Amino acid sequence: MMMFRPFFHRTACFIAAAVFCAGCARYQRGTISHPQIDSAAVGLFENKTEWPTLGTSLRSKVAEMVMTDGSLVLTGADTADVVIRGKVVNVRFEQLISVKGDDNQLSDYQAEYRGAVYRVTLDVVYEVISPKLGNKVIIPATKAVGQGTYPKTVDMGIGRDEATRQATAAAARQIVAAVTEAW
Repeated sequence: MMMFRPFFHRTACFIAAAVFCAGCARYQRGTISHPQIDSAAVGLFENKTEWPTLGTSLRSKVAEMVMTDGSLVLTGADTADVVIRGKVVNVRFEQLISVKGDDNQLSDYQAEYRGAVYRVTLDVVYEVISPKLGNKVIIPATKAVGQGTYPKTVDMGIGRDEATRQATAAAARQIVAAVTEAW
């Protein structure tokens, strides 16, 4: 009886290891991008809003995200397998959180509430085309939304600009993820 117990434990451990290894056998390292797409170019991102430089900022962020993702090589439009292009269609600035003002003499319903945290929301429509296939649309017009937040400070412009950079980075991440993941 004692002789059977160590044999049983060794066999059970061997079977558990074999099942574990067999379950992990199909996993592999590397990118999950489409096998026929090796390079990308970033085309024009039009700015359809009244907020200046959003198209240019988004274009540079998309290029930066393509480079840092590592799945695709960033090239010019004449040699790229795909070109990412689009337009910024809307930008919204809204208050998220308000706080009670400094006047402690007033009751809650009479107190003045002031904005404390704000959000920038950026709506982008993008598409991916293939110049090698006669500008065939690979990914049709798709929406990406980026958001950034900023607190109330003495100079609201600095916070708003940083939140706008956060929103363009978030939208660029969505765009590049949609391009680099196999469809």
